[in-house]
Amino acid sequence: MVFRAMSWDEVYKRIFAKASMTEKFFRDREYAGYKRTWITWPMLERKIGRRRPSEYQVVSYALSYWSPDPNSPTYRYLGAPFELSPTHHIQKWYIYFRDKSPLVKAVVEAGGWHDYSDPHEIVYWKYNAMMDEEETVVDGLLEQIVKTKHDTTLSEDMLKFYRDYYDPLRFIWHALQMHCAYLGQMAPTSTVINIFTFMAMDYLRRAQRVAQRIKMLDIVYPGYGFGAYGRQKWEEDPAYQPLRQAVEQMLVTYDYTEALVSFALAIKPAADIALLEYYGRLADLNGDKYLYQIHISFLKDSQRHQDQLVALFKYAFERAPSTKDIVRSQLGRWRNAAEASVRGLRPVFESMPVKIPVDEVVDSVKAKFRELDSAIGL
Repeated sequence: MVFRAMSWDEVYKRIFAKASMTEKFFRDREYAGYKRTWITWPMLERKIGRRRPSEYQVVSYALSYWSPDPNSPTYRYLGAPFELSPTHHIQKWYIYFRDKSPLVKAVVEAGGWHDYSDPHEIVYWKYNAMMDEEETVVDGLLEQIVKTKHDTTLSEDMLKFYRDYYDPLRFIWHALQMHCAYLGQMAPTSTVINIFTFMAMDYLRRAQRVAQRIKMLDIVYPGYGFGAYGRQKWEEDPAYQPLRQAVEQMLVTYDYTEALVSFALAIKPAADIALLEYYGRLADLNGDKYLYQIHISFLKDSQRHQDQLVALFKYAFERAPSTKDIVRSQLGRWRNAAEASVRGLRPVFESMPVKIPVDEVVDSVKAKFRELDSAIGL
């Protein structure tokens, strides 16, 4: 008996395809009618024709095969994002929490997410070069702290601020990093995946620098308890409980639309204003000029994040204007939680010798919300 080796597409078709399907299987719709010029990027060729693509387009455009694209092979043949059984729990998770999520679904029906573009066109090498420069700045500031023995000049109030209120930021930034990872993992296209991947790395940078700063203080003041109470303060200190509740509720918000809205338009901007800008100002007013300078580097990341997220919502609203009502319906709850989180920080801002009224911080957060709403056309 002679056995004939079957080609991969025959095997695949025998396993997955319906009997009525007669066309060649893999990416047949993308390849149909194309000359073999850019055979690796047929969807990009459809977008820009014979023009030379940018580096960003080559490494970013429409590269996630699990995107909710009805023309992708897995959706055409399985009706699901991955090459698994359509009843697999991962398939069900993505279909329920992403594909059926109102914002994602509406934009897919209006033409899809692939044409979203990061306004900064960040690619891996560009991110590394940019962050290398920023990290050099932060390293220089920390070296200056050591050389000048700055920490030996800090007041008792500043030491308590670092121990009781700054150390817990490790947990906040890590929580936001995890949420970015979820938004990236569930994202509807590769260009959206990219912005949340780099965003998660930015939050890791913040958490690492908080830990480093606390360890520096622990070396100078070994008996003061630096690094010993951060988790306890995060979990039990009344000042942080409204913020912890909001962040933890956000982490278990699995619907993609609400997960995005809660993060991008409520919790994240409030945290950036209160914990970066105003914690930095508070330290500066109370004799520590370096913390605010370190936070300026982090705030540059936040501005890039805002540009990317504003562009994402504008993209969605331009293609599916009805989704504005969906976002509005979810926004009130999360904005209230964000404002309550900032108000909860009153003991931080008003217990220092030079105080910042918490109402001033809340007003700045509200102003940021209005700025975001105006930018996305909400």
